[in-house]
Amino acid sequence: MPQFMTGINFLWIIAVLGVPALLFGLRAWFGYRTLERDAIADWDYLVSENMHDLRMTKVAYVRAFKKVHAPRAAMYIAVTIAVIALITIPAFALINATLWGFWILMEKSQDYEPGYLVWQFFIFFGLMALWVGVALIAARRYHSRAPGLMRDQIMKEREIFAPETPFVLSHETIHLWTHANNSDSFKFLFETTLGMTGEIEKNWNGSGFDCNVYAGHGLGQICVHISPDMSENPVDDVPWFSRETHPFLHPRTHARHDEAETRYTVIRCMKGVYNAFKAAETDGPDFTKVSGMKTSRVCSLIHLNLDKNGRKIVLDVFLYEEGK
Repeated sequence: MPQFMTGINFLWIIAVLGVPALLFGLRAWFGYRTLERDAIADWDYLVSENMHDLRMTKVAYVRAFKKVHAPRAAMYIAVTIAVIALITIPAFALINATLWGFWILMEKSQDYEPGYLVWQFFIFFGLMALWVGVALIAARRYHSRAPGLMRDQIMKEREIFAPETPFVLSHETIHLWTHANNSDSFKFLFETTLGMTGEIEKNWNGSGFDCNVYAGHGLGQICVHISPDMSENPVDDVPWFSRETHPFLHPRTHARHDEAETRYTVIRCMKGVYNAFKAAETDGPDFTKVSGMKTSRVCSLIHLNLDKNGRKIVLDVFLYEEGK
C-alpha cells in the first residue's frame, strides 16, 4: 500500500501557510471594503478644487480608481497561499500513489522502496515544483491583468465618455484675452462654431477695457478681455491689464503658484463636428495642437491663450459628435 502521511508530516506546513493566508486575506477584505469610499472622497476633492477631468463622470472615475487602487497584491497572495495549502495533502497523496505504482512496476526494487532516499527526494521536489507552479500561474495572472496607471484607466474611460449636456465648462467663468484685431477669431470660435450667444461689455467692470462675453445654456460664461495693444509681445511700458482689474491675467500671489498654468476646458456636444472643427481650425484663434478626422467621435483643439510674465493660460476645446 502507498505510504501516506507517515514519516514527513505536512500538516504543520498547512498550519503555517494558513496564518499568512488569513492575514493577507483580511488585508484585502478591508482594502476592498473601503475602496469605493476612498474613490468617492478623491473625486469630491478634485471637484472641490476644480481639478477633475470633465471628460469623465463620477461613476467612471470611481470605476477607474477601484481598478488601479484595488488591493490586488494582497488578494492574489492570500489566494495563492490558500490554494497551496489546500492542494498539499491531495498532491502528497497523489505523488505517493504514483511512486508506489512506479515501485511495483520496477518489481519492488530496493532503489525505489517507499520511505527511503529516492522516494523522499521525489516527494520533496514534486511538492516544491507544484508550489512553484501555482505561484508562477498566480504571478502571471496578476501581471497580465494589471490595470496600469491611473492615467491609463482615465484614458480608457475617456474613450467611452459621452457628454450629457450640450455645453460643459470647466469653470463658472473662463477668462481669456486677445488683441482688438484678433477678437473676431474668438467670436467665430464661440458664436459660429460652438453656437454660444455673445455680447460686448464696454469698459468691463470700470477697468477701461472692453470684454466679449459668451454664454451657453446658462452653464457658465467665457470672458474674452480685449487689449488695445497692437504689439505681438507687450512689454512693461505699454498699456496692459492691471492686477486690480484683471488678476486672472497676472501671476498668482504666492511664488509657488507663479509658474502654474491655468487650464480651461470647453466641451461641446453637437452635430457635424468635423465640419465645425475644420472651420474653427481655419478661422478661429491660433491652436497649438488639433486632433480629429471625419470618422472621429471627438475632435480637439488646444489654444495657448497667454504665456506672459509668469502667467500661462491654456484653452482646451473638445467637440463631441451628438449621438455617438
